[in-house]
Amino acid sequence: MSNARSVTPQPQLQMVFNEALLANPPAVQIPEGYRLRTYRPEDEAGYIALMHGAGFTHFTPEYTQSAIRAILPDGFLVIEHIATGKLVATAMATHMPKPEHSYGGELGWVAGDAEHKGKGLGRAVCAAVIRRFIQAGYKRIYLSTDDFRLPAVKVYLQLGFQPFLHRDGMLARWEALCKLLNWPFAPDAWPRWSPPTPPKPLSFAKEKPIRVGVIGVGRGMSFAAAASEELGLKLVALCDTWEERLVEAGKQCGVATYTDYDKFLEHDMDAVVLANYFNQHAPFAIKALKAGKHVMSETASNTTLAEGVALCRAVEESGKIYMLAENYPYTAFCQEMRRVYKTGEIGRALYAEGEYNHPMSPEERLRIAPGKYHWRNWVPCTYYCTHALAPLVYITETMPTMVNALAVADKENMDRFYRNADPTSVILCRMDSGAVFRIFGLATPGHSNWYRVHGSVGAMEITRGAGYFGPQQVRVWHEPWDLKPSLVTDRVYTPEWPEYKELAQRAGHGGGDFFTSLHFANAVRTGVQPFLDVYRGVAMSSVGILAWKSCLQDGAPFAMPDFRSEEARKAYENDTWSPWPEHAGPGQPPPSILGFVPPSAESEARAREIWKSVGYEGE
Repeated sequence: MSNARSVTPQPQLQMVFNEALLANPPAVQIPEGYRLRTYRPEDEAGYIALMHGAGFTHFTPEYTQSAIRAILPDGFLVIEHIATGKLVATAMATHMPKPEHSYGGELGWVAGDAEHKGKGLGRAVCAAVIRRFIQAGYKRIYLSTDDFRLPAVKVYLQLGFQPFLHRDGMLARWEALCKLLNWPFAPDAWPRWSPPTPPKPLSFAKEKPIRVGVIGVGRGMSFAAAASEELGLKLVALCDTWEERLVEAGKQCGVATYTDYDKFLEHDMDAVVLANYFNQHAPFAIKALKAGKHVMSETASNTTLAEGVALCRAVEESGKIYMLAENYPYTAFCQEMRRVYKTGEIGRALYAEGEYNHPMSPEERLRIAPGKYHWRNWVPCTYYCTHALAPLVYITETMPTMVNALAVADKENMDRFYRNADPTSVILCRMDSGAVFRIFGLATPGHSNWYRVHGSVGAMEITRGAGYFGPQQVRVWHEPWDLKPSLVTDRVYTPEWPEYKELAQRAGHGGGDFFTSLHFANAVRTGVQPFLDVYRGVAMSSVGILAWKSCLQDGAPFAMPDFRSEEARKAYENDTWSPWPEHAGPGQPPPSILGFVPPSAESEARAREIWKSVGYEGE
């Protein structure tokens, strides 16, 4: 008996376990001479032989390992023939939600040894998987199979599975199967699925477009591409000091180009998108606001507390929209975690973790950081914190009130990567709700973009694994004593986009680049400040500044100013404490807890070779 992907051109059949039987699942009856147990690593060769014998010849050690990643703990079951030690039957309990099976678990990869057929082994191992799902709290248990697997289908029916009419053409196929199996044909009693109504497409064709200018023709080109008719945005100008690339980008986009920012602001446009250097956003944003432009600013709102104060004042005085274009909150999984949190399922946040750790090879990093004084070569490891922090702020709608941090220096790798700054820090934020958030980054080996929230009655996280964002699944779990009747103890699923799936999937940074432009356009159009407004943007950016102050004092705590209050923020209007080379002077901090430790001559020579290869020959 086997169950797997279809080997025929037609879609597989699906079956769903009758929920009325969850309280009385089928018994697990193991015949004498056999034992039921969980899979062990040393079973690999025997397991693959079993699968090949059942016709699943694509099973390899690599494929088996990939399948194991989706299995519930203790959910990979096998039946062993005691006398020979041979594996003779198997099935998996897998986390496999689908749009038609919300929070669903799939009974998968059922196989049996033909030499041991007729002993009820397939039925026994499937019954054991059903019980494992029920033990884990699953209410939705399903499987996929094929018309020609008549013995298997009959066993599934006897176990309590019902045909699932999930698409056109299934009714006729099940009618034929029921006749062959002498099973009652009762479609009115069987579950059905209707696809949800898709969201209405975006269309602002009848509205006057929002005219946008973008500064920065590197990262800024993704914002230029997002200024589309679908969002009611129209790119009208570009600005950069890199004239050669600017001219090329201007021709590509068919828009005006400027190397002078003041001249750029005179262009007839409504809004400015800032994608210039990380440490230079606030002055450019303030100029644009004073020129009557709405502003969307990438990555960091401010890199000194004085800039934060001035930016908040400029937004208030101008009455214009300001948005931090922090894109990581708008991945599908972060939006889903926000949705789950707002339902109250895990209660109030007590503790959360955010990680943005993005190591690169020395060559790759130097290519995007050309020049001895490029900001990437000086940025303290705490400053680039919003990718880790912003999703947690978005999910919980809390704000930081106290910050302390520790940094880790690594002189050998600092020299190897031509960095003046430390690679790693851990930041603790006390939030206004009383919760504590841990923030980790920035460039230690071991890539990680990951988020977790522990609440008062449950927890949730994105699952870890290979890839930029890992498997992009959401895990939600509860302790047994906090479990409500409508919930499961532990579920893992791939979330769907809340809206605009096709547009999001075409955008960068896991779809986040689309949603930042969408929310900015909606804010400009309605006049209502977005969620990532100037106060959240400045506070989150200031976490990096205060955390660096803490690192240089071995973890001392620093209070976050209330940037909404003029009285509170006035005390910081002259706080120009800054690690950037252009601000060097008495009282200014180093970019490393080791102090000012310049890279070696050998490191600089290697760096200059790479900078020259990308066309940079300046200081």
